[in-house]
Amino acid sequence: MLETLIALLLPILAAVESNNKPSAIGDNGAAVGCLQIHAIMVKDVNRISGKAYTLQDRRDKAKSYEMATIYLKHYGKPNAEYLVRIWNAGPDANRQPGTRKYWLKCQKVIKERRK
Repeated sequence: MLETLIALLLPILAAVESNNKPSAIGDNGAAVGCLQIHAIMVKDVNRISGKAYTLQDRRDKAKSYEMATIYLKHYGKPNAEYLVRIWNAGPDANRQPGTRKYWLKCQKVIKERRK
């Protein structure tokens, strides 16, 4: 169930983060790719999974989705809001009120896609 929910959320996150652009760069160059992945997350995913993703892999949509899945499966639970907020601000995101705004942005995209 968790992996299915993550798979459904990843296109929503990519739409909110970068308008689905694998070449997107944000946060003054720190966030890269369609999911706007930071270097620290790549390092964390490699630690969690034992894999060897590179910073360049953030520009590859499929690899970005793989990294996001590993990350969200590790820290998440089967709750869309929880997963979205973790993606926005890390494992302690639900304690950060600013992530609520991000969740609302994602909800808007979800509702638009249901039409």
